[in-house]
Amino acid sequence: MRRLEAVVEEAKGVLAGVDARQLAEVRRIQGFDVNGVAAIFDSVPHFRGHTQETVHMTRLQLGDAYKFAWTPTTPEQGAPA
Repeated sequence: MRRLEAVVEEAKGVLAGVDARQLAEVRRIQGFDVNGVAAIFDSVPHFRGHTQETVHMTRLQLGDAYKFAWTPTTPEQGAPA
C-alpha cells in the first residue's frame, strides 16, 4: 500500500505541473498517437481496472474475513430498504 500511495502521489505531482501545451501535444504511446488529455483519460480507467483486480484477489484470499471499509446504511446510500 505504501508503494501504491507513493506512486499515486508522484502522479498527482506530475499532473499538477502539466500545462496546456503539454495536454495538447501529440505523442506516441503503445503504438497510438494521442494527446496528453487522451493519455490521462486512458490511464485513469486502466488504473481503476487494476484496482478492481487487486480488490478481487484480496477478497478471494481473505474470504469471509474481508471487510468493507464502508457499507451503506440508508436507502439513499444504497442499502436495501
